[in-house]
Formats: sequence, C-alpha cells, structure tokens
Amino acid sequence: MNRFIAWILSHPKGNIVIVCLFLLVSAYYGMSVRMDNSMEVWLPEHSPAMIQYQKFLKDFGSEEFILIAFYMPEGLTREYILMTQRLALLLEREKGVAKAWSLDRNFDRPLKNFELFKDVILNSSFCRSMLISKDGKVSAIILVPSVEGVRNRIDLVEAVKKLVADEVPPDIKVFIAGPPVINAELDRMSQEVSAIYSPMLFFVCLVLLLFFFRSITGIAVPAFMMGSSMLITIGWMGIFNASLNIITVACFPLIMVISLAYSIYVYSAYQNSLIQQGDRVSSSCKQRALLISYRTVFLPVFLSAFTTAAGFGSLMVSNITPVRNLGLFVSLGILSTFFLAMTFLPSMFFLLPSPAFSGNGGGGDKLLNGFIKYAGMFAIRRQKTTLFFAFLLFALSVCGILRLSVETHILNFFKKNSPIVRAYNFIEGSLTGLSPIEIVIESKKKFFKNGTFKPETLKKIKELQKYLEQKKNVLSTHSAANIISDRTRIGFLDMLFVSKEPMLSGLDAALKDFINENSTATRVSVRAKTLASEKYSALIHDIDQYLAIHFRDELRAYITGVVPIIVNMQDCLLKNLIKSFCIAFGVICLVFFIFLRSVKNTIISMIPNIMPVIAILGFMGFFGINLDVATVMIASIAMGIAVDDTIHFIFRYKREKTGSSDFVQPVLATLEATGKPIFHTSLITFCGFIVLCFSGFKPMIYFGLLTAVTVFAALTGDIIVLPALLVRFKVKFDW
Repeated sequence: MNRFIAWILSHPKGNIVIVCLFLLVSAYYGMSVRMDNSMEVWLPEHSPAMIQYQKFLKDFGSEEFILIAFYMPEGLTREYILMTQRLALLLEREKGVAKAWSLDRNFDRPLKNFELFKDVILNSSFCRSMLISKDGKVSAIILVPSVEGVRNRIDLVEAVKKLVADEVPPDIKVFIAGPPVINAELDRMSQEVSAIYSPMLFFVCLVLLLFFFRSITGIAVPAFMMGSSMLITIGWMGIFNASLNIITVACFPLIMVISLAYSIYVYSAYQNSLIQQGDRVSSSCKQRALLISYRTVFLPVFLSAFTTAAGFGSLMVSNITPVRNLGLFVSLGILSTFFLAMTFLPSMFFLLPSPAFSGNGGGGDKLLNGFIKYAGMFAIRRQKTTLFFAFLLFALSVCGILRLSVETHILNFFKKNSPIVRAYNFIEGSLTGLSPIEIVIESKKKFFKNGTFKPETLKKIKELQKYLEQKKNVLSTHSAANIISDRTRIGFLDMLFVSKEPMLSGLDAALKDFINENSTATRVSVRAKTLASEKYSALIHDIDQYLAIHFRDELRAYITGVVPIIVNMQDCLLKNLIKSFCIAFGVICLVFFIFLRSVKNTIISMIPNIMPVIAILGFMGFFGINLDVATVMIASIAMGIAVDDTIHFIFRYKREKTGSSDFVQPVLATLEATGKPIFHTSLITFCGFIVLCFSGFKPMIYFGLLTAVTVFAALTGDIIVLPALLVRFKVKFDW
C-alpha cells in the first residue's frame, strides 16, 4: 500500500490527467443516455408473457393510445363535430401520430344528415363508452402513436397539448390521458429530479462541508469527487446502453453521498495525520501524512466499497429491469469511486494547500464532541437500558412490517391534485377505462372470410364481452363484434332513409385492427379502471378462469398486454425483496466473518446493519407506504448505507483495543476518532436526501424520506447500540 501511494504521490499531475481523460470518456458515453419510462423498459425481455405480448404487437399493433376527452354541457352539436373534425385532421398530421379516431372519422359525410348521424353515434356499440359517453356529454378523440411517437413520448404529448390548446375554445373542458401521457409525465418528473433536485442535493452537501471543514481543500476535493463519481456512473450506463427512469435516476444521489463519505473519511484521517506531523506545509510532511492516513483507511474503505457494492449488487437478481440496472450501476459507481479515492484523492491532497484544522476550539466542534462522548457514555453505563430500547424498536418494527402492503398503483406516483390524476379520474368516471387489457382469441382455421365472421365465433365473443362488462372495474369492451353490429344497423338505416351517401367508412378500417392478417386471431380490447395491482390481479384471475372454461376446444384465448405483465411482475416483488436482501446479508456476513474470524463477533457487528433495514420496513408499514416497484430496493439500500460506518467503527475499535484488557476506554477512543466523520457523513446524507422530499414526484419523495430515516437509524446503531454491544459482550478481535 505504501509503495502504491508513494507512486501516486510521485506523479500527482499525471495521475490527475489520467483521471480527467477517464472522465472525458465517461462523458462521451454518458451523452447517449436517454430518459425512458415506457412500459417496455419494465418488462422482462425473455419471459413467456413478454414473448406472447410481442406476438400480439406483431399481429395487432400497439395497444397504446392517447385519449383527448371533451366535456360538452349541451351534448353533441354540429359545431362540436366541425371542431373535432378539424382537430382530428390536424392531429393525424402531427409527427408521431399513426391515426386519429373521432366520431366523424368513422362515417362518411355525417353533416349531410346530422340527426341520423347523431342517432347512429349515440347507439353505436363501437363508439359508445370509447368515443362518446352514454349521456352524450363527453366525447373523445383517440390517437394511436406511431413507432416514432412511442419513442419520443414527451415531444408527442407536448405537441398534442399545444395543438389542443390552440384549436379548442376555452369554454370546452379538455382532459388528456392514456399510457403515453403517464410515461411522458414520468419522464418529465425523472428529468426534473436529475436536473433540479440532484443539483440541490449537491449544493446542500457543499454548504454543510463549508460549515464543517471551513477549508477550500475540504470543500473542493469532496465536490470534485461527487461530480466525478456521478459522471463515471452515467458513463457506465451509456456503455451498457441503459436508460434513465424513475428508478435508475436514484443512482446519482446515492453515488453522490457514498463518494462524499469516502472523501470525508480520507480527509479526516489526512487532517489528523498532519496534526501529528506538526509541520503541515512541506511536501515531505504532506507525503508522510498521506502515507499514514491511507495505511489507516485503505482496508476499511476497501471493505466499505466491497460490502456496499454487494448490498446494491444484490438488486441484480430482480426480474424488474430498472431495479436490476440500479443495482448494477450503483455497484459499478461505488467501485469506480473507490478507484478515485485511491488515486485522485491523494494526488489532489498533495497538490492543494494543507487543510485547516479547526481543533476543539470551535463551538460547533465542542458541542459535537460533547454530544458524541455523552452518547457513548450513556450507551456504556446503561448497557441494559440501551439494548432493551433497541430490542423494543426491533419488536415495534416487526409489527410495522406485518402491516406492510405489497401493491403498486401508478396514479399514486403523482399528487392527488395533479392534472394527470384529475384527467384520469374524469375520463374513467364519465367515459371509459384507461388501462388496456387485451384478450386474444385464436383458431387454427380462418373464422373471418369474405367480410363475415362465423356465427359461433361471434356468439362466443359477445358472451365474453357481456361477462366482462358485468365486472365492477371493467368500464368498456371493444371487439370486431361491435363493429359488425354497427355495420348491420347502419346498413338498415341507409335502406330506411334511402340515403344516397352511405354512412359507413372508418368501421371497415377499424375492423382490420381487431383481426390479424391471416384471419386466425381476433382480439377483445378491455378498458379497465386504473387500479392497484392487487385488484388487477383479482380481475385477471377471474377472466383467466372464464377463458379456461369457455375457450378450450377449437377456439383458444389468452390474456396479454402491459397490464397483465405488470401484474405478474408485481407478484414477484416480495420474492425479489427477500432474495436480494438475503444475498446482501449473506455476502456482508461472509466478509465480516473472514475479517473478524468469529461467529459471535460477526453477529454482534451485523446488528447495527440489520437495525436500519428492519426499522425502515417497519416505518413503511406504520405510515402506509406500500412496497412497490419504486420502493422494492429500499432494504438493500439500507443495508448498503448502514454497513459503511460500521466497518470504520470496528476497524478503529480493533486498533484501539490492541494490547488493552479494558473495553470501555477503547470504545470511547473509537468514538472520539470516528464519531465526527460518522456524524458528518450521516448529517450531510440526511439533509441531502430530505431535499428530495420537496419534489412533486411521490417515488422520489419516498426515496428521499426512507433513505433519510435509514441514515438516522444507522447513525443511532453505530454511535449508541454498537458501543453498548462491544462492552456488554466484551468483544475483542484477534486479527
């Protein structure tokens, strides 16, 4: 180690140049990273359900849609039809729109006989509850995005909103919703987190560094470390061709605070070594101080990096792609940060002016030292009381865990008064559902020939739709049977009114969307309310049972679409949490056992690391925060954060305990040496993550709040519970 640091210090400028080149490469690859919260990002690529869904897309095209709803207090009027006619034509010309469905687009020249047209529309089984409400006061235009539109959802949604605002009179209430709108909003909120709240966290860290260290070196070096670590992490994302989303955007604050912690530990050790040297100006003194400090911190920092990376790396067992990517890129970011801590930090410390030493003269330092000493003395003198309250907290947390719900509701990601939630509530309350579920009916033989269905097939489809529409959370269903029924009725009306201009047009085009190319498969599109995953699961289970009973001979049917796949993925959340936590726990226990060489010491050392995990899950249970796709990684995050300070404390305790038969004094000496950096990193991390709670995006609010609570629990475990355990069980290390 001495030789390595000596080599680094003999080539400090060259080493910094190499690091900067590394950062330039990271920046180059990082420029290709894009924001993407599309449903496809969340789906496992090679699962049977995903393969089935890909087949559906090939046969029928995308199930995504943007629904623009209009509230018409006076009902359907000629003026309204003229307005939507023009708007639909303009929208269909918009870049990213494949087609636009509106009332007038399904029939030829409706204004020639408006009353007949109105009667047809209000009684159309295809249009009702999709393009117009039953009372005729809410109507809609449905846009089907092209491949390009799906890829650029934010631009498409913004263009649609602008066009609607320009063309629709202000007295008509407009609501825009649909899967691309939600995805675009998720993209926008994720960008807001990375563009606004991550810099805010960075700024808070700088302010606290200035308060604690009052030194250019103590601010500049950690700041550069934080920025460099984030840049390298996004570079890894670019190399692996990954995208940013509501989960992976959490990489940046996590890497920021982890790199800051390594900087503070190295800085504190370097500062103390300089004080011992006396002369803090000469190069030789700085070199000796750096050699001593790195000899002290190398192994604990290395183990911290390894175990923290293992904690986050355990998320890679998840079948949820963003969660898996979070684990991968935070782990790579941590290992890269360790590389910077061993190369960049000593070079910068060597070149920059020696850090100022605040000593014990400052009022803030005296207060902090006094608090840490008091906490340690309390824990040592009242060991039973301390451990009793720790056990009580554990028991209460377990009670909270028993109340924890495993459930995802996409609208709960947004505040209740947000425009997107209002739009969803209005449309689903007055028109149709916005969550698509697709039922595909297949046959080995063609069941649609010469423009007609086999009667037995139509009968089964109508019976299925009747069953579905009796379900509480199914708001509408649409199929080829609806279109054929409308065609028959309109043909009869043409004959009755002796219309010279037939009213059929778009219905024949719509029919093609419900039958595959070789006429061996058709679909029934179900529009359900936007529900919690548990209710989706119950609905899909009921439909599955019906299909198993009524479609088992020549006709076979199955459910597909993004919603069913998300439900299947949701069912794996708890398994993923348990699996990732067990892996992280096992790896960290193994590392502790290798270095502590004692089962007893390993168990005692792991208690402060388990406390934050149990506490945070209990906190979620008591405060009604569900375990969902946005919070499933919190246990591994808690373990990864907690283990860092514990390792530094144990290594210092072992050093203080060597050659002493006393247990109290080594603990107090350890608190005196490591208490300040532990407190500094914890407070900075706590305040930094609290900043995220000011976001309007609930997943990021929960992420900030839960991580802050984790940090507080970890701090309590390390400066109160761990000292009590070490003294109570007379822990000593023989390595």
